[in-house]
Amino acid sequence: MAVPQLSNTTKLWYGLGQAAEGIKSTSFAAFLLFYYTQVLGLSGTAVGIVIFIALLCDAITDPMAGMLSDRLQSRWGRRHPFMYAAALPLAIFYYFLFTPPEGLSQIQLALWLLLFTLLARTAMTAYSVPHLSLGAELSSDYDDRTSIVAVRSFMGLGGGIVAGLVGLGYFMRSTPEYPNGQLNPEAYPAFAFVFAIAIFVTITASGIGTHSRIRYLPAGGSSAQVGLLEELRYSLHNHSFRALFIGATIFAVIIGVQGVLGLHMGTYFWQLDTRDIFHYTIAAGAGVLCGLPVWTAVARRYDKKPTFLFGVIWFAAFASLPPLFRVLDWLPEPGTRAYIGFVVSAGFLMAFGAAAASATLGSMMADITDEDALITGRRREGIYFGALSFSAKTATGLGQLLGGVLVDTVGLTENVDVGGISPQIVTDLGLFYAVGTAVLASASIYFLARYRLDRERHAEIRSALEERDTEYLRSL
Repeated sequence: MAVPQLSNTTKLWYGLGQAAEGIKSTSFAAFLLFYYTQVLGLSGTAVGIVIFIALLCDAITDPMAGMLSDRLQSRWGRRHPFMYAAALPLAIFYYFLFTPPEGLSQIQLALWLLLFTLLARTAMTAYSVPHLSLGAELSSDYDDRTSIVAVRSFMGLGGGIVAGLVGLGYFMRSTPEYPNGQLNPEAYPAFAFVFAIAIFVTITASGIGTHSRIRYLPAGGSSAQVGLLEELRYSLHNHSFRALFIGATIFAVIIGVQGVLGLHMGTYFWQLDTRDIFHYTIAAGAGVLCGLPVWTAVARRYDKKPTFLFGVIWFAAFASLPPLFRVLDWLPEPGTRAYIGFVVSAGFLMAFGAAAASATLGSMMADITDEDALITGRRREGIYFGALSFSAKTATGLGQLLGGVLVDTVGLTENVDVGGISPQIVTDLGLFYAVGTAVLASASIYFLARYRLDRERHAEIRSALEERDTEYLRSL
């Protein structure tokens, strides 16, 4: 059966589904730790431990979801049944995460956070792993995959940006009672209700918009006799997968720490008011959205691996140096137009560099699944993208763990006075943030440099796969 060319409209419908992941990721990274520590008064370390426990569960559920979707045989294909089934539960669990009952003790509040974090992340796994795998199956072309990933990343980042801007600019806007609106406890339930609906709508629309492509997707191969641990062992034999998974996971942790400490850095380190934080968020979002098409074009010309590496270096430079400049007192006086302009510009440039990963990572993983299919004779996109989903969740889990511990370590207590904050706290927060980013970025680059697939190698793999398929058809 001839496969019709993938239309740009279908790419857009597919990419729209990533908006749900963007909303969830921004909510977890930017608001969840802040809400439970600075608003509800839960220990930052306790929040970090809860999120880390959820992360350990993801280590099982992510590859499990990938394996199950790889093996599913239904008239709706391998991926769409999971996508449709996860939409409503995810929206419900997400809402309850931000609406704990009043009067809970510290232990009860931690248990509420643990329960709905586990439920929300499991529901997201049931959706996101099949959705990511679907993206690898929509096209086998080396460059077309990059454009699919770019659209998906654009939509995912767009969803996260909208959640951040609407959250800060509307629900957490300044009021006479709460000049720093992010400290207003009434803002979070309303925020969660609106974006729970958005999560449900975008997931459902993405499934419907790509439903017509089900007949053209690969059916995969039966491997029911192979268990999850064996599937993972096979995957880890792939050198490029190991390099990409470890390097991308470390980079994801950097992004997670940066995201989860964003409000803390803006409020306490940079000492910005809510309006300036809003402007910073707009600049960071613009940096990502401007970076995606640029890095996509760079990857087409210079290939995916060097593009990813240079993006990590770019990001690390603009994430680490500005806080050091502040600690060394090399910046204009806080609150001045020049100072705010510098901080906002640094946020734009930092996000611009991070967009390189969004433009290349998913496409590089899709290429690995082709190499795996050539070696094993089976299509196992789910296993590999389950690992990628786990990597992304590591950003939130380990990021919130490290961020929570750091909040307690430097002495940021509940409702600390922004204007009277100790200079030592400001210094410690900035140094931990800057040095930690630089160290982790170096480790990420070390592993990413060991990724082996390039355009020429992928062309050889596709040629071998097509030749094998042709020989199989002739034998029938």
